[in-house]
Amino acid sequence: MNDDTQMMLGDWAKHKPRKDYLMIAAIDPGVTGAIAFYVPGVKDRVATFDMPRVEDEVNAPALRDLLFRYKPEVVGIERVGPMPRDGVKQAWRFSAAYTTAKVVIALAGIKMLTFPPQVWKKAMNITIDKRPNEKAHARSNRAKERSRIRAIQLFPQCADQFALKKDNNRAEAALLVMHLDQILRLDP
Repeated sequence: MNDDTQMMLGDWAKHKPRKDYLMIAAIDPGVTGAIAFYVPGVKDRVATFDMPRVEDEVNAPALRDLLFRYKPEVVGIERVGPMPRDGVKQAWRFSAAYTTAKVVIALAGIKMLTFPPQVWKKAMNITIDKRPNEKAHARSNRAKERSRIRAIQLFPQCADQFALKKDNNRAEAALLVMHLDQILRLDP
């Protein structure tokens, strides 16, 4: 176990044998996305980081370094595409960030699973109903806040990682990693 994992787990790590550890990770893709690291069985601990970036692009070497530092055995990533309201520049930027994350995971030799947003959000109970006459942007903001609140409920000891509204991507990465944990428990 490396020092970062020990710090994330705190005293719990002293009471469990090494064979019980399995580090997993999940990525909420995009330049403003995030990555979460989680040890199944430690329900109140998750480590989240904003997506490393240089200017307006994902910093591939820094993302690789995060993966090598925490050493996840599996990484889940949200399978997304551009939204109809995105302009060409935004769609291109998002696609490049998503592809960069997938390539870094693949080159690191880490098993990768992808999940459509509808699937993992339903499993994590963060879907929201559309209100009459509601603009897409307003609905998106409600969904982001719902994710942040749900992450605080699931990880109360790590609530400081989701304290600000801008932490919604960290919250989504944390919820993605919980969804990955559920899937891995179903498919040993």
